[in-house]
Amino acid sequence: MSAAFHRALKSPQILELSGIGRNDVLSKIGVPVKLDLPGVGENMQEHMALAMSWELKNEFPKQAQELAVSTMPMAFFPLDQISDRAGEIYERAKEEIGKLDGDTVPAGYIDQTRLMLARLDPKTSSPTCEITTAPTFISGPNPPTPGKRYITFIVLVHTVFSRGTIHIKSSDPNEDPDLDPRYLERNVDADMLLEATKFARSLANTSPIKDMIVKEVNPGPSVQTDEQLLKWAKSILASGFHTASSLSMLPREKGGVVDPKLKVCGTDNLRVVDLSIVPLHICCHTQSTAYFIAEKAADIIRNS
Repeated sequence: MSAAFHRALKSPQILELSGIGRNDVLSKIGVPVKLDLPGVGENMQEHMALAMSWELKNEFPKQAQELAVSTMPMAFFPLDQISDRAGEIYERAKEEIGKLDGDTVPAGYIDQTRLMLARLDPKTSSPTCEITTAPTFISGPNPPTPGKRYITFIVLVHTVFSRGTIHIKSSDPNEDPDLDPRYLERNVDADMLLEATKFARSLANTSPIKDMIVKEVNPGPSVQTDEQLLKWAKSILASGFHTASSLSMLPREKGGVVDPKLKVCGTDNLRVVDLSIVPLHICCHTQSTAYFIAEKAADIIRNS
């Protein structure tokens, strides 16, 4: 687990244990409130991921598998390039978001959805999904057969409209905080996940990949309809290990926790330097962004 990912999970815990956070969260577990900052632990964003596996023919060269370990190919796709339903999903998303009441969603969320809808718009064609291949078996629920060779496609959705939370559940620093990603809280997330999964499956049914395959193991031949595929996807859905945004750099009235100088709002010189400050998740892996945040923080601190 990367340090940046780890901090996006633990930084809210550090602030809350120090008495900085939501009044209701801290008061419930007996932590004295030093600074009521409602955005702490809110607006948490995470990429969704699932894995699909196929058994390979014995004649498939082992060297090719070993090469794939070092290259770990990744492909990023706009939704309109992998699904004929992209326009329909975009319109459904606009309708779903348009019905939201600003008083019932996190502060600043409506503003974020406008930017996310722009990513989803077929006219802009921004990458929203990813497929990564791995020369191994890491899917479920069906198990692998010992001695067989496998290939796995990892499907990720990067433009996720659902928002989660991270909050402490006790004053014990050794107890992990309570994490609720609220996956698929928005229907548009389920739509994108389904279409990306169907596309990955279609790749495996296309030569030359098809010519290497004996059979599909997960989700398996019994899973055929959209309803069955989505049910399977929901049952094995996992984190993309790209957790971010739990201490967002936003105006305080919009759920913000840190300012552009990385200082925690309402404090004199307390800074946060990790992926938790990203206000709106990025459509890619997070390692280089974490490096950039650290380098920028060094410049800010050096010049302060």
